Amino acid sequence: MSEGRTPEFEVLEKIKDMPNVCHMIAYENRREETKAFQGPTVDVEALANIFHNRIAIRITMKAYGTSIDNFTSPEEMLAALRDAIQEGITAKLGERGILIDFDMSIPPFRTVEEMCKDSKSGTPIFQSIIILYGYKPETSRIAAHDYLDDVEAFFWLFCYLIFIYNPDGGMGPKNDFQKIIWDWLEPTKSLKSKHSFLYAPYTVACASKALYPGWHDVCWELFVEFRAFVTDVSLKREAVLSMNNELGEDGTTKNRFSAILENVNQNYDYILSLFDAALEKARKVADEAKKRQSQIEDNNNTRIDTSTSTSGAAEPTTLPSDPPQKLRPRTTSLCPRKPAPTKTSETPRTPKRRTLDSGDEDDTPTRAKRACPPSRVSGPSALAQSSMDDEDDD
Repeated sequence: MSEGRTPEFEVLEKIKDMPNVCHMIAYENRREETKAFQGPTVDVEALANIFHNRIAIRITMKAYGTSIDNFTSPEEMLAALRDAIQEGITAKLGERGILIDFDMSIPPFRTVEEMCKDSKSGTPIFQSIIILYGYKPETSRIAAHDYLDDVEAFFWLFCYLIFIYNPDGGMGPKNDFQKIIWDWLEPTKSLKSKHSFLYAPYTVACASKALYPGWHDVCWELFVEFRAFVTDVSLKREAVLSMNNELGEDGTTKNRFSAILENVNQNYDYILSLFDAALEKARKVADEAKKRQSQIEDNNNTRIDTSTSTSGAAEPTTLPSDPPQKLRPRTTSLCPRKPAPTKTSETPRTPKRRTLDSGDEDDTPTRAKRACPPSRVSGPSALAQSSMDDEDDD
């Protein structure tokens, strides 16, 4: 953390009894400081405005699972975001989303002197447009962080999840629209890219085409209405960003965004209602998918039962009178044969042509003569091939 900033463990100690935030187990302060590695300097005062000493601390917190980008369903992601946005969570819903990283948190009331010196802390991809103005070198007035910056940060996180990931949590295929999202990582590009994302009239049409299948039925209305809210608030805040802060009667400086920051409860209720509606859609879509899957399984089981029943009814109850013939594998003869004669020989064979097996004579027709004697055929005969095929089959 930057020296001069309130240590995170002090903040966690104050909010230890609040629901929906991380709970600290132990901490270790001032493990090391960057100024110890700085070495000798010629002019310490000259470096005071450009070098901020950073202090290493260690905090042990209760384990709450993986980050939100490890979701496995739209309902899981939406529930985690909704519970993180909500100030307090009821016991009935449970802690589906937990807020962590309070090292840059601020109290509701503070003086100008208590504002953080290192205004560029954070991740540009999720920072609000007003905060991104602080990256401009010509910016002399840096706006104080307020709750609308948090709400807008949740919007950018929501957009990142639905345009980069599939509804089941896997990385989706790359497309041109994702280039807009990745531009938010660069501080020099993030402000301009987010301006176009909020104010350009073609954003909604392009987003509809780029959104992965499965998100439309659940999150499309949430995206459109959430974007409209953030756009309206951002326009109002940018309009007064260059205005001077007025002094109050008590000598304190008034917040130039005071009028916009009113109705905080109504604003939160509206955002939460958008998530509640999307969650209800996600549950219905999940239930319909389960019903369809159950119907498919029932139909498959019915087909299997019907097939088994039909096969059982078709089986004969008695054996056939003649035993089934054994089919031999088809062989390819190396030498073509003539077709067998259709008529039996009218002249009975003489005893000279009989063999020792003449007693087993039957009425089968006389075999055709060989078209090619075995002695003239190169390679194995058809019978040898048949024998080899029989051995292969066995």
